[in-house]
Amino acid sequence: MSSFLEISDVGITFKKGTPAVLHKVDLHVARGEYIAIIGHSGCGKSTLLNIVAGLTEASIGGVVLDGREINSPGPDRAVVFQNHSLLPWLTCRENVRLAVDQVFRNKKSHAERDTWVDENLDLVRMLPHADKRPGEISGGMKQRIGIARALAMQPKVLLLDEPFGALDALTRAHLQDQVMEIHHRLGTTILMITHDVDEAVLLSDRIVMMTNGPAATIGEILTVGLPRPRDRLALADDARFITARAKVMAFLYARHRNPAQAA
Repeated sequence: MSSFLEISDVGITFKKGTPAVLHKVDLHVARGEYIAIIGHSGCGKSTLLNIVAGLTEASIGGVVLDGREINSPGPDRAVVFQNHSLLPWLTCRENVRLAVDQVFRNKKSHAERDTWVDENLDLVRMLPHADKRPGEISGGMKQRIGIARALAMQPKVLLLDEPFGALDALTRAHLQDQVMEIHHRLGTTILMITHDVDEAVLLSDRIVMMTNGPAATIGEILTVGLPRPRDRLALADDARFITARAKVMAFLYARHRNPAQAA
């Protein structure tokens, strides 16, 4: 598999004399691949995502995206956090337009940017609500706007940090289905942090399982192997889905206690 995103021997220690948060994390991701990173709280999942985003600098090792080393934030990596981070005084359309103007001001005309904003709002089925402000829409709709804003930047990698964690189960399921549809349609490379085993198996091509900290590292990588497109109802009784879920559960609730066994 050719590497599009390379995380090589990454480690980080925040304060001198304290244990490392991450230790020798090595992961190669192909273009268009959907990777889920899962592990217990405190294992450095979000720290790893922030290093890829360029928001946090690794103490050792590095990250290369499409042949270029990452050492700062950039529009080639768009992040969607659990909290939507929309500006409340702007409409949904204006929130997306803000990102589009920053990235494409010198590449697209004003009219082209208008069209591009609406295309991305339509992609997440939020065009009918484009002129509402964040205070006038639900939590799930806010996350849709956050995803539209990220996709409108045309990033090389979409970074999702538990984007559905604060949502109710039904809204979460709808957004999971929508992200699967977007990934299938656009072929975007996605790196997602999650605590949800079913979500990881449903959405991803591979699941990266982190050992507990300190000095957390990759304990195991599971290839999901389910064909796309995926139907959550059809997968409920699928032996491949059940087997993959069981393997992740076994790691999280047993093998993580002994990282040597999880290698």
